[in-house]
Amino acid sequence: MNGDEGVRRLSDTEATFAYTHALMGGSTQLTTEFTVNAAFSPERVERAVELWLRRFPLLSLRIADLDGSLWFRRESPEAPSPEGRLWRLRVGHGPAAATRFAFTCHHAICDGYSTGHLVRAFLDGLFGIPGGDGFRPGADPLPPDIDGLTYASGDIRPPRTPQARRSPCPYSARLTASADGPVTFTLTPRESRRLRNWCRARELTVGGLLATGLADSLARETGREEVTVSTAVSLRRRYAEHSLITEPGCVLGLVRTPARTGTGTGDDQVDRARENAAALRSAAHAWRPARRAHARIRQSVEREAAGGGVPEIRVTDIGSVDAALGSHTARLTEFRTVAARGDAPPGGTLHLSSFMGALTVALSTGSKGPARLAAAAERAVREAVLLSASR
Repeated sequence: MNGDEGVRRLSDTEATFAYTHALMGGSTQLTTEFTVNAAFSPERVERAVELWLRRFPLLSLRIADLDGSLWFRRESPEAPSPEGRLWRLRVGHGPAAATRFAFTCHHAICDGYSTGHLVRAFLDGLFGIPGGDGFRPGADPLPPDIDGLTYASGDIRPPRTPQARRSPCPYSARLTASADGPVTFTLTPRESRRLRNWCRARELTVGGLLATGLADSLARETGREEVTVSTAVSLRRRYAEHSLITEPGCVLGLVRTPARTGTGTGDDQVDRARENAAALRSAAHAWRPARRAHARIRQSVEREAAGGGVPEIRVTDIGSVDAALGSHTARLTEFRTVAARGDAPPGGTLHLSSFMGALTVALSTGSKGPARLAAAAERAVREAVLLSASR
């Protein structure tokens, strides 16, 4: 980070999400909705946000295009840039004196695996708990540029010291609201536990089983023989300097593989889901940092945006958020995260998470997703629950 200008170049992963977000209609933003079983005055919420900003400097970052590369810059207090803000918090009234919050965040500064940590820090401020999980306000550094870290493969890249100048065509990182809203399905704790155990016994994941069913539907709806399944893999433990990687931040590797699709259900679908999962695991194991020039990343995203891309089902299962929320779990009555789809290639994005034992499946189809994919997702969830209950 350049201390004088407050600048850090985006890593390959961060830049990929940033260009995708800008060129595909906001398809890399995450929205986490949570309901707190209490009412708060506007002043109390504002104080909590102030503490939040002090604790996490990354929330004050903007993204700027400097000589064809994307850089994080600190927002100037004298000249704030609302169109470039990388997050948004909405507050509303809930039932029985509860308060609903919706936190929308740009994927370049927060991925699905770290959202719970950000929410926990906000709740610490809301309930007057200083450093509830051991951190102090202002203690969290900015996320490091992972392109400068040592990957587990031993591939070492020397630090970069480019001289950056502001581009005449600034990058815009405005958060985009999609007209094609997500659909969510929440299972009971009993259904969730039974389904996860059933899948585990068959060397499957719930996300993998649902993604395979949706890939079948996507192939039928689009008339395309080729469909891909993809997943975002957390890389937080894959770097030698992993102790420098703080929560939150965007530390992901996106892996894809052709899906094995078909028309069969039951055992046939289970077999195909297992094969798809094995292919994704192999791709995740083989993943290595690309560390491309930002111009190449932009060109790649532009080609994907112009050509429509191969139909794709993307699935991410972050597991239980209870540990990340800590003692605040008991104060919440609802918690779910939705990953936007925007103008990404035809398909859907599945985001799975568990809160107090209840599994929530959120599907976003974006502007190019088949209209009947949501119905297919509902059917896939229902069939999976019935399948796990019958055996």
